[in-house]
Amino acid sequence: MLREVWGLIVPAEPFLLTVPEAAQLLRIGRNRCYELVNSGSLPAIKIGRTVRIPRQQLMAWIEAQSVNGHGLTPVIDSTPQRQQH
Repeated sequence: MLREVWGLIVPAEPFLLTVPEAAQLLRIGRNRCYELVNSGSLPAIKIGRTVRIPRQQLMAWIEAQSVNGHGLTPVIDSTPQRQQH
């Protein structure tokens, strides 16, 4: 979706996300998102003292996290199994 800003046609979604915005999209906490950025796991850029996450790189990162290309990651059930008598 596009919108007009100062006579320019730009995407409705911002190119760069703040860490809280990225965390919200990922449905993780802000602190966890900062940890991923600081560890280099999550793509980010610094503009002065601010950290921004490019939306396209975030979407590519999400896709790269999938195991089988369908956006699905196998879940390992770590709950103890009840023994049947």
